[in-house]
Order: sequence, then C-alpha cells, then structure tokens
Amino acid sequence: MYQKFLIFLTICFLQTVTAEYVRGCYFSDWAHYRPDKGRYEPEMYIPGTCTHIFFAFAKVNDDYTAAAYDDEDTSNGPNGGYYKRVNALKNQQPGLKTILSFGGWSAGTETFKKLAANEGHRKTFVKSAMQFINRYGFDGIDIDWEYPKAGDYDNYVTLLKEIKAADTSKLLTAAVTADAETVDEGYNVGEMAKHLDYVNVMTYDFHGDWEDQTGETSPLFSSDNYNTAFAMNYWAQKGMPKGKLLVGIATYGYGWKLNDPNNNGMNAPGKPAPPLPLTQTNGQGAYFEICNIGGTRHWDAAQKMPYRVSGDLWYGYDDQSSVRSKMGWLKRNGFGGAFTWALDMDDFNGQCPEKQKYILHNAINEILG
Repeated sequence: MYQKFLIFLTICFLQTVTAEYVRGCYFSDWAHYRPDKGRYEPEMYIPGTCTHIFFAFAKVNDDYTAAAYDDEDTSNGPNGGYYKRVNALKNQQPGLKTILSFGGWSAGTETFKKLAANEGHRKTFVKSAMQFINRYGFDGIDIDWEYPKAGDYDNYVTLLKEIKAADTSKLLTAAVTADAETVDEGYNVGEMAKHLDYVNVMTYDFHGDWEDQTGETSPLFSSDNYNTAFAMNYWAQKGMPKGKLLVGIATYGYGWKLNDPNNNGMNAPGKPAPPLPLTQTNGQGAYFEICNIGGTRHWDAAQKMPYRVSGDLWYGYDDQSSVRSKMGWLKRNGFGGAFTWALDMDDFNGQCPEKQKYILHNAINEILG
C-alpha cells in the first residue's frame, strides 16, 4: 500500500511539473537606442516576468559562422555586453532560460537557404553556433528563418536535426509563420516536431499599415483564416504537438490616419499613422505609447480585440482584456504557452494610466503563471 501511495505522489508531482506553461519573451537589443522613456535595458526586467528570454538577434556571417549583430552585445565595457547582462538575469531568477535567436525579418531568407542546403555550411554553422552560445552563457538556439520555401522543405529539417544532435542538452526553438499557405510550402511540420523543443507561432501581423484600411494585428478569431485560433490549430493539425506550440502576443499595435474621422470602425480607409515619439516608426506604436494617445477604446467582440480612436488616429492592439482572452483560450485548447514580441514594448516604466509595469506580461502571468 505504501509503495502504491509513493507511486501516486510521484505521478502527481510529475503532472504538476510538466503542466507549467512557457512564458517566453523576446528581448530586442536595439531598444536601448530609443530615446527617453522608450529606452530599455536588461536591468529593467522584473524577475518572474518570463520563463524564457529570446535574445533578438544574432546573425549568420557570409562564411556561415555565428556572430553578434551589434558590437555592444559582446562589449567588454564596465557593465559587460548585452549578452552578459541578459544572462546575468538568471542570478536573480533561478530557472530562467535564455535562448539566442538567429535571423529575424531583416535577415531575409537567402543566407538560411544557402546554409541549410549545404552539408559543409551546416557543419560550420552548427559548430560555431554551439561554441558561441556556450561562450556567452545561453541555454539554447532559436532559428527565426523568415521563411523557408518549397525548395527548403527537407533542408530546414536537416538543419534543425543537426543543431539538436550537436548538444541535446541545449534548447532548440523556431519562430514560424502563422500563414497556412507558407506553412504548407516550407515546413515539414511532422519532422520538425522531432527536433524542436518549442515553436513560436508568430500570431500577429495579420493586418497592418501595409494595408489601406484599419485592421487588428492579432485577432483571436475572425471570419477568415487570418487569426490566432486558426493558425495555432493549423500547426497542430499538421503534426506539431500542442504542448510545443506557443501563442504569439504582440506588445505593439498598428495605426492609421483615417481618411474620414467619422468613419472610424473596422476596415475604415486610411494611411499609415505618423510616428509616435519613442518608437519613431510609421504606422506602428508600442503599447506604452498607444495607451497614452487619448481618445476612446472600443472592443470588437467578434475578434476579442480592442482598438483605440483619437481624432483621426486609429490603433489596433492587444490590452489586458484581449491577452486574458487568448490565455484562457490557450489553456482550454491545450497549447504549451505563450511568448511576446517584445519585452521592451510593454509598459515597462508604468507610464500608462494604470501605472502598472509590464501590464501585458502580467495579464499572461495571471492566467499561466
């Protein structure tokens, strides 16, 4: 009887451990170049906010070796470089995992295409990347190839397989598209699942300032396939275990300058909003900026998303309510967790009306943490 009781306790313990949700956060090192209260430094991180930090980005050199994008990442200055400073956060939060992400949108696809297609190039990269992350104290590698195409279908899997085989103790993750057609063309999902620990599905940028009408960047639901629920379920249907799939949460939004301020609902015509003062990007703003543009917050019940109208400005974005909705949906549907793009666009200074630091990340942690 005692032996059976011990077995029962062990099973309960293992279920508790394995039920922990991933709460990943991308850290973009260029955020420290923003002015004033937009500037973000690793020391602004509050322990417990994330379970995993993805450092964006490292690069692949022309000779297929791993390297930092910014000299300040590997600096030997008084505080050390950004790699050192991000990894030092593990001293404040035991158990925190740090993962170095290679690629990103600006890296394009050509280097990855050539890398994955050639055995010698793969060997060079894998050896260099492993040495690189060990040198700076990272716990794994994230591949952000945007995006593999039909000719890369098998090569991408081979690249992942060889990275994982080089050191199985290291985490291997991938940031992937939420677009079904691109998934079908470039991703052998069932084979990828054998080598990846987690998959960051970029369930945002469904709509944005490249369009001439307003739209939500990250709807939970919609009348078409451009939404979070469809994308996550599609990856699962293609063969990725739900426990490895992480829902992407945008801590930014897209904005339009309306053609007619009186026509200010969903799909209203407009052009990209002018830059906001801290992120200084046409048609886009961080949550900590959108929350302070004034006007009126509206709720789209069908998409489970808010939007804000202030005069002739219109912004679609995630807030506490929409994030909670997504986290509840995530739990009900058995996915492995969530990740954010990015730490530095949440309200890390507490400058929104709620005066709550990391308000969006806190909403994630309320449900998953």
